[in-house]
Amino acid sequence: MRITVEVPAPQAQRWRAWAGMRLPAGSAEAPTGSRFDGRPDEWFVVERAIPSAEWVSVIDLGVMTHLWPRP
Repeated sequence: MRITVEVPAPQAQRWRAWAGMRLPAGSAEAPTGSRFDGRPDEWFVVERAIPSAEWVSVIDLGVMTHLWPRP
């Protein structure tokens, strides 16, 4: 599943920097395999709930189907 959102830039933190400060040593690398698209340099973290008003799209990557917005 890929959820693309539009949030204010100052609220989004790069995954590696965030994980390095928040997770136990070595655990930041665990989810970087193909299961999670394997490109952690493109991942961001927002430390709040993101309401659907800020969603741009939701795609089921397993079948490449757009789930939101609904056609």
